[in-house]
Amino acid sequence: MSHRRLWMPLVFLGLAGALLSCTTTRTVGHYAETGRWNLRLPARFAAWTPFLLQELESLEESYSADAARWPVDSPSPSLQIWVAADALESAALAKRRQLLGDPRVARTHPDQRIALIPLPRNDALLASFSHPPQTWVQTFRHEAAHLLSLERPGLRAAPRWFQEGYAESWCGGTPSPWPSKMDQWLSANWTSYYAEVMSEKGQENALDLLSGLPSEVRMGGWRALARLALLENHHRPWSDVELWSSQEFLQIVSENLEWSFLRGTFGREVGQDEQTGAYLLVTAPGEIVSLQKEEWDGFSPLSLRLQVGRTGNAEAGIILHGTEGKRLRLRMNVFGSITAYVEEGLMKVEAYQGQTPSGKRAGAARSVQFSQTQEGLQVQSGNYARFFSEDEAPGGPFLVEIYVRDGAFLAHFTP
Repeated sequence: MSHRRLWMPLVFLGLAGALLSCTTTRTVGHYAETGRWNLRLPARFAAWTPFLLQELESLEESYSADAARWPVDSPSPSLQIWVAADALESAALAKRRQLLGDPRVARTHPDQRIALIPLPRNDALLASFSHPPQTWVQTFRHEAAHLLSLERPGLRAAPRWFQEGYAESWCGGTPSPWPSKMDQWLSANWTSYYAEVMSEKGQENALDLLSGLPSEVRMGGWRALARLALLENHHRPWSDVELWSSQEFLQIVSENLEWSFLRGTFGREVGQDEQTGAYLLVTAPGEIVSLQKEEWDGFSPLSLRLQVGRTGNAEAGIILHGTEGKRLRLRMNVFGSITAYVEEGLMKVEAYQGQTPSGKRAGAARSVQFSQTQEGLQVQSGNYARFFSEDEAPGGPFLVEIYVRDGAFLAHFTP
């Protein structure tokens, strides 16, 4: 055999590898327009187009009235939103148009009049959802509000905290200083964290204190400050609140905002199907997201249909938070393998590696049922069963937490 023939298979393998790498960093785009909005979506997510176009139309109509105090200078003929399938495609799109900044983070680029918004991952569970996760839609509205601000120089002259807070105030669709009762589950209670830090640092300026806090806390505070400032009817309302003390700010917020005792969402992204009630949790690579929104009294069985997506090294599960600091954790991996145990203290974060259950394929759904009796707590799923005696099991009522690390997870509470 000649040297040429020996090398031919390697050449073909190299070409195949190059083609495969291309398909993981670039997907076919789907384009749509409404008015001056130009929306680019990965073709796999094209079904979301009507929903997102309606969001843009509704937001622009409300925005014009709300931002009227800052006159439009030169209207933008075209506003573009590019949605990337994942961080890899976002990097490729950013390179194509020379968009600066970290492409893994949603960002508006004023010079190009483009907002680049990546999805957390290109997963079939996410693509099959009837609409984008609600937390991702909040980001979508935030960046759309930034694009609309570009034609209003009076608003663009505001300090960064005000511009970010004002854009964040649109994340619910209707401008507001904080989440409505209905939407509180989509975010964490930033006021409790703010109050805890404030008690340690004393009477510090509100903006100075916020500047050193985690992004979710900081953004929640900026949003509230921006909308409270707008109660003053002039072109530079931000100047009225920049001198507020942290105590003064917290008192105003506390008088108007009461959070649910449930923790809500920690991390991103989370959504709920309005028709089926199923929850979808999706993370960027290596990240974790959890949701604490449901309760279980323990009197009747708790049944769920669970499915882990096939991207990433995903681990997902259900945590039943009971009394005396005890928790029952059910862990599930991409192969549908599960394990359950009682724990206290810090959670275990290493990936759970289990074998594929008999007759199951990767990414298949699985039914799980929790039952409480006088003797203890039972976990049942197909051939898997665990019983925890009354002495070792956590007591009810329970707070139910759903979580996933490095992947996608669909959890449906069933009758």
